[in-house]
Amino acid sequence: MKIIAIDNILCIKCRDCVEECPENLFYSPPTKIGEKRKVFFEDPNNKCTFCGQCIDICPTKAIQFQIKD
Repeated sequence: MKIIAIDNILCIKCRDCVEECPENLFYSPPTKIGEKRKVFFEDPNNKCTFCGQCIDICPTKAIQFQIKD
C-alpha cells in the first residue's frame, strides 16, 4: 500500500503515526500559540516499507492510502 496523504479533518493530531513510523516519514512541526497543529507525511526518497503500522495505529483512520498493484 502507498500512503497518499493525511486527512487533516479526521486527524486528531495524536502523533501516534509520528512515533510509530520506523522510517520517520511522519512529522509534526512546532506551532505558534493559537495555530492548529498538523501532521505531515513526506517520502521523497521512497523509504516507506509499506508495513502498515501507521494505518493500524491511527485511531481515526485519517491516513489515506492506495493499495499497490
